[in-house]
Amino acid sequence: MPGDTLSGKKLELLKEAVPQAARMALLAPADNPRFRPAVQEAEKAAAALGIKLVVVEVRGGDYPRAFATIAAERAAALFVGATPSLARDGKRIIEQAAKHKLPAMYEWPEQVEDGGLMSYGSTQNALFRRVAAYVDRILKGTKPGDLPVEQPTTFELVINLKTAKALGLTIPPHAPAAGRPGDRMTARRTVSREHGDDSMMDRRAFIRGFAGAAVLSPVAAYAQAPPKTRRVGVLMTTTPAAAAHIVAAFADGLKELGHVEGKNVVIEYRWAEGRRERLAEMAADLVRQRWT
Repeated sequence: MPGDTLSGKKLELLKEAVPQAARMALLAPADNPRFRPAVQEAEKAAAALGIKLVVVEVRGGDYPRAFATIAAERAAALFVGATPSLARDGKRIIEQAAKHKLPAMYEWPEQVEDGGLMSYGSTQNALFRRVAAYVDRILKGTKPGDLPVEQPTTFELVINLKTAKALGLTIPPHAPAAGRPGDRMTARRTVSREHGDDSMMDRRAFIRGFAGAAVLSPVAAYAQAPPKTRRVGVLMTTTPAAAAHIVAAFADGLKELGHVEGKNVVIEYRWAEGRRERLAEMAADLVRQRWT
């Protein structure tokens, strides 16, 4: 079934919002070969739904050109891939989608709040609070290699009703099971998994997921535990301005667990600003720090 995968569910929901969409475009980065499995998953799900999926790659941040290609392909809706670069450029993508009157499915609720039509998945704030819980366990003595890898269990369908109205769309009344007053409609879905192999994934895949799918996510963290002040190093793929809300969520998560920034914990951030090739160098820099 196409809805058995996250990509399939997103395409299914987008198809419900735009029933006439027989052709859709998948926006993908041209410089991220690790995104290829996600493309293949989406293509498979689209075929099962009877949708012709056209993959359009973005090169050098040239979104006007990418959207011109989408228009030439006569795509009636857009599926935005989940990568750090596309998340970083979310507002530019939303502007182009509005210009071309193109309904689009995004990765994060924050993109819907910025004017995108809809998103389905976890939230960045929720993910960063879970990262804070991991850091807490490391600071309390757990070895990073002994930590289990968790997958999100709660997914949100978020729809911007103002954008839907501007696009002339009628959202099916059964789409979200719950709503909020105003221009945003939200439904939450909890996915239960049995403990064991099905709830785990390879650690390398987990790290890649934080760097590439969730985009605006840390790809590594390094912590040491001096007698009084704990110091935590965090690598970020984006910029300080773009990550302000998730940095706040991370700090709040640590605070709830007793780690107050500026009091008993110091957080050292390193910002790749979209240049993934810098991550290894920045990680080495954090490791070299002699914190006391």
